Amino acid sequence: MLDPRERNAAMLLAGALLVMLIVHGIVTVLGPAAFAAQYSPASPAGSYVSVTGTILARTPTATGGHLLLTLADADVFVPADVAGSVPAQAGDVVVVTGTVELYRGKKEIVVASPDDIRVITTID
Repeated sequence: MLDPRERNAAMLLAGALLVMLIVHGIVTVLGPAAFAAQYSPASPAGSYVSVTGTILARTPTATGGHLLLTLADADVFVPADVAGSVPAQAGDVVVVTGTVELYRGKKEIVVASPDDIRVITTID
């Protein structure tokens, strides 16, 4: 049998767990884009951003199995471990969420998972 202090501690732990589960559910439903800033050319390297646009080009890299997506407002780097799971094609409208990084002096958005590229509209 628990004494009153142990019971209170157990109830506090259960309440904290419940709050964490609720927050996790909300974050999962909203997705990562809800917590990202809108991308602009002024976005600093290291910032977590989101951009919506039409894919103008989908280009595999010459080595490494990576993928480059060109949007009107941004270039997107998709690492090899994610590239195989990206169904988006040129002409599709997508929402991309990732981290701004510099590559050879040029800004690009680097995604971390397939969930960071959400297809809004596909071409037929």
